[in-house]
Amino acid sequence: MKNGNVTILLFSEYYVPGYKAGGPITTLHNLVTALSGEFKFRIVTGNNDLNETDPYPGIESDRWIDTDDASVLYLSKRKRTLRSMVSILKETSYDVLYLNSFFSNHFSILPLIARKIRKSNKPVIIAPRGEFFPGALAIKKRKKDAYLRLSALTGLYNDVIWQASTDIEKYHIDRLIKSVTKNIVITPNIIDIKAFGSYQRQKEKGELKIAFVSRINPKKNLDFALKVLMQMDIKISFTIYGPIDHGVYWNECQKLIKNMPNNISVRYHGPVSPEKINSVFGDSHLLFLPTKGENFGHVIIESLASGCPVLISDQTPWTDVSHHNAGCSVPLNHEQGYQSYLNKIYSMGTEDYNSLCAGARQYAHEYLQTNNKIELHKTMFKEIAGGGINE
Repeated sequence: MKNGNVTILLFSEYYVPGYKAGGPITTLHNLVTALSGEFKFRIVTGNNDLNETDPYPGIESDRWIDTDDASVLYLSKRKRTLRSMVSILKETSYDVLYLNSFFSNHFSILPLIARKIRKSNKPVIIAPRGEFFPGALAIKKRKKDAYLRLSALTGLYNDVIWQASTDIEKYHIDRLIKSVTKNIVITPNIIDIKAFGSYQRQKEKGELKIAFVSRINPKKNLDFALKVLMQMDIKISFTIYGPIDHGVYWNECQKLIKNMPNNISVRYHGPVSPEKINSVFGDSHLLFLPTKGENFGHVIIESLASGCPVLISDQTPWTDVSHHNAGCSVPLNHEQGYQSYLNKIYSMGTEDYNSLCAGARQYAHEYLQTNNKIELHKTMFKEIAGGGINE
């Protein structure tokens, strides 16, 4: 800790300029931007975006690059080895090791093993970023269950500090991790909404434009959304935004799309860059995301801040949206509840719909006023670096 500044060595499989991995990139970039004035960040990440083989253009791989907020090491695939991780930990001065995944082989498991090889006593924080939610664990379940059992037997995680974004995520960490000591710190995600959208919109009764904005994988539950729409007898335009993260699953969704009734129009747009997300919500009447589990859900708060109501599952922290007249949260075992809310939005005219848009925007504004927890993150890093939280 030089000159009183805490240096954080952060590992994450994806980081800016990437965006296709969604919320985790947003979370980390907001964190680094907010704290870089008081903390020094050294970030180790991949040199490509999600599902891309080519490296980021204009960025040199395998060397430290200084940016406005951090020093970043974009690793090529050949450098994502245990030997490289040992070298990085040996050659890099840091106070806290910060791993932004539990299951990432190259950017969590290998750095943690490298730490053990070096017999380092530097504190380590692991942020699972929703990986312990049941919906996420159900993907590649056998492999994940096997690793959880193995990690418990080896004691690899006995001295780590766990970061949860919400009380719900804390519960899931506590439920799964079996270690001698278990320290869990709750620090809500830092949010950076630069502009709020207008809630004065024109909407005719009998029209409904819906957006699904997320990666295409089983956890995000696009197939459920499609099955709900198949049962509707009203006219709906449904646009899917997001990268294909699971090819087999996308093929299953395409089969559903081909069998859609004539009153349901479905279009796949592909990934949408962060600077264009507000225009997506501005062109949509509703965000439909029946996810199987989110530790936070950046796209939900972005939709609300844009004045676009949401229809979401009860597996997110935003289950109180209906109490704020900002949308609706429905259990996944209540398909009729989704259909009922879609019919409700369909039948709204401009006045009633704008009341809902105003509620969405107000809810986002109030949340950001009271829950932008920069100071909690500062306290967490300082106390852990200084030994204030037991390792």
